[in-house]
Amino acid sequence: TFNGTTQLVNVPDVASLQILGSWTVATWVKLNATRASSRDTMIVKSTTSMYANYNLFLDNGSVTAGLGWAIAYTSGCGITMTKLTTTPSTGVWYHVAGVYDSVAQTLTLYVNGSNVASNSVTGCLPSQTGPGNTLTLGTEYGTAATALNGILDDARVYNRALNAAQISQIYNGGSGTSVDVSAVCSSPASGPVGWWGFDEASGPTA
Repeated sequence: TFNGTTQLVNVPDVASLQILGSWTVATWVKLNATRASSRDTMIVKSTTSMYANYNLFLDNGSVTAGLGWAIAYTSGCGITMTKLTTTPSTGVWYHVAGVYDSVAQTLTLYVNGSNVASNSVTGCLPSQTGPGNTLTLGTEYGTAATALNGILDDARVYNRALNAAQISQIYNGGSGTSVDVSAVCSSPASGPVGWWGFDEASGPTA
């Protein structure tokens, strides 16, 4: 559980999480509350200025007007984002995933296994793919202004673009229980480069 102010998970900056090409970021989330402004961060790899390799969050005016699920990254075009304007319910589990396909040059947002928004991002290549960006779950660059008030489960990062069937397979695996990380993996090498199951009841391990 993240309390919306001080709780977060910091992940060491390892090469496997510095993704130059396609990627997929996905997690289950249950909101206790939403912010009146700014954003509720789920998974981000960023600097202290919202320069991100990938950023999965609930936006409420920090990038564009209105409340909604969003996937974004920093490129030569600025903040490149796909967003679904919606008002999610508190106390309800949602599966949210963002997919950047470097071949098709698309940025797609999935909610509960369905493609809900997709944008062409032709020419907007990710620019924050090197070392120095911190991967954080539950807040962006450790500030309370972007902190999540809720619960995450089965958070994943892949260094490839999962397709719609694979996103649906993860969604159908369910939340709130021990989730099989081998889902959508034809071999260990094709699995997630980052996975946080949040199955521990307490302690420093996610």
